[in-house]
Amino acid sequence: MHTRKQQAGFTFWSFLSLMLLLSFLLYVGFRLFSPYLADFKVRAALESVAKLPDIGTRTKPEIASALEKRFDIDDVEGIKLNEALTVEVHGNRKVIRLKYEIVKPMFGNLSALMEFDHVKEVKSE
Repeated sequence: MHTRKQQAGFTFWSFLSLMLLLSFLLYVGFRLFSPYLADFKVRAALESVAKLPDIGTRTKPEIASALEKRFDIDDVEGIKLNEALTVEVHGNRKVIRLKYEIVKPMFGNLSALMEFDHVKEVKSE
């Protein structure tokens, strides 16, 4: 019989537990990757629209239309701009905010809720 000093490595159950944990983490990572990729595209679209030369004079529907065009190009879906977009004027600054949530079903009745909030200030003319 071997002593504990001579034994090394994983047991079958340790290996199985580690594989189950890694599988679960990979599953969650893959399920949450697409919403975060879409958020990256939303942030890039907001940055792009904020750099337009006449953005300070545009109204909320015009800004929403410009964002919608960017979303169509980048294939961003599931964001309702009429609910998520707010445009506020503070003196000579215009604050454009996109605040939205994405609910991603995981398994069974368990879902992941991701909240995103992006703010961009532009000069109002």
